Amino acid sequence: MSKSGEVRDAPWEGLEALQLVGGSAYGGAVPVIFAIMDVTAALGMRPVLLASHPDVVAAALAEGREVWDFPGIDRDPRPLHDLVVALRLAGALRRRGVRIVHTHTSKGGMVGRLAARLAGCDLVIHHTHSFYHTGLGPGARRRSMRAFERFFARLDDRQIFINSGEMRDATASGLVPSGRAALVPNGIDDPRDPAATASSLRGSWGVPSGAEVIGTVCRIDIETKGLDTGLAAFAELAAVRPTTHWVIAGKGEDEAMFRSRVAAAGLDDRVHLLGHVPRAGALHAGFDVTLAPSRREGQSVTIMEAMACGTPVVATRIPGNLDLVLDGVNGSLALVDDAATMASALGALLEDPEARIRMGAAGRRMYEREYTRTAFEERMREFYAEALRGAFGS
Repeated sequence: MSKSGEVRDAPWEGLEALQLVGGSAYGGAVPVIFAIMDVTAALGMRPVLLASHPDVVAAALAEGREVWDFPGIDRDPRPLHDLVVALRLAGALRRRGVRIVHTHTSKGGMVGRLAARLAGCDLVIHHTHSFYHTGLGPGARRRSMRAFERFFARLDDRQIFINSGEMRDATASGLVPSGRAALVPNGIDDPRDPAATASSLRGSWGVPSGAEVIGTVCRIDIETKGLDTGLAAFAELAAVRPTTHWVIAGKGEDEAMFRSRVAAAGLDDRVHLLGHVPRAGALHAGFDVTLAPSRREGQSVTIMEAMACGTPVVATRIPGNLDLVLDGVNGSLALVDDAATMASALGALLEDPEARIRMGAAGRRMYEREYTRTAFEERMREFYAEALRGAFGS
């Protein structure tokens, strides 16, 4: 293979490269998976996506991608059910002749890695977008899920991490063998829409002229995305800043519950839930500040989108955010569930337009240097070239 990535009689040429995500909903990982599929195609393989969530399948088909709809890999761990599914999948992999499997999400990684090993696949890669156990409270369930992660990490050939903190913790604790771990940060297409101005965006949201706008783009998952803490922070801020509004783009299983909480707080005229918005990353250009109150993230796509749009960010101090948000440089960080600090950071940025401009410009420079889709694909191409040579020879 040449340095440009051109394939020259590579032993993996023409093989199916399977990206396995299972039944997980559409989220920030999906565009990343699509980009990986483009990388594997450029290396001479045939990219296929194994997914069953209708939104993910629809998005893939809309882009003309090949989809293998294999049911049974749902989101929550169910050991006996998952073992049966893994055995079924192993048989299907053998019959299909799959030799390269790249799994995503904790559940997809557990079922997919076991099936790939049982099927005798040559190269098994797992992509750690985040660990399932980090979202659980202390106790037996968290310990058992961590033990599962440790076991399944021994079944892959390489494990990709997308943030340095999680990789450092996982290898230092022995959760993942250090020799198999690789850091490959995400990257995204520039989300900006040249035709959309801040005023035109705000007009479509129903935000009053002259309002201050805090924005969030995420799946409406209260627990994972910390929207309850975000609402508490906004309520505190709204009490002293009557012209501040919160715009949230996204849909999810908790939408009705969240709407009821907004109404109970008396803020339904100040919180604007837009639902699903195509190409929602462009919305950050209409926000004064982006709020990302998540309790866990692998690496936040919405923060990268905000950086690309030149919008400062207030985010939680979690491993998935620390590589992206430099406190005082392109945004501010608060501890998880610290609504008071979030409210204070948001208020400080709204009070200081010069700081917003300075931090937004710093974020844009970081995006251009590290987090473009081109930069990501170059990193992923290098990773795959090394992994393929290890599995198949040069």
